[in-house]
Amino acid sequence: MQKTTPPTYHPTHSRTLPPPDQ
Repeated sequence: MQKTTPPTYHPTHSRTLPPPDQ
């Protein structure tokens, strides 16, 4: 389920990975 999101951050797997620094 990745559209324009980098492989380092997944909106669906934000539980294991923190949100990107924007």
